[in-house]
Amino acid sequence: MMRLKENPFPLILNRGSPVSVLQSLKLIDRIETAIGFRNLVQLVSLQNDDGGFPNNLEPNSSSSVKITYKAVRTLTQIGVSKHSQIVTSAVNWLLKHQENDGGWHENPAITIPEQVTWESTTKGVTWYTC
Repeated sequence: MMRLKENPFPLILNRGSPVSVLQSLKLIDRIETAIGFRNLVQLVSLQNDDGGFPNNLEPNSSSSVKITYKAVRTLTQIGVSKHSQIVTSAVNWLLKHQENDGGWHENPAITIPEQVTWESTTKGVTWYTC
């Protein structure tokens, strides 16, 4: 039987993004804790005025399709209503950036490193659409 060398939860809880922390807490049924509330407040406070969430959850960064999707998915998985202002404004931002073929590409305002070949700011990316 394979075993983890160490318990990964302390690392995630101490160094993870609000999305990672909330997903981990949901996994172990501890979302309704002080750390869960703190990370929920932090995530909500990061939402940009346009409704999207900033690239890499860095304040004052352009909204990212990938990060906005992850934030919406996390928020709804932990029980935030899909009708809440935070979720509807994020979904509206995503819909505004959807391509005519139904797909998405990353926000052109975001610089994608050249070595990252699985993302694009000009062409729909299958995994974004899934």
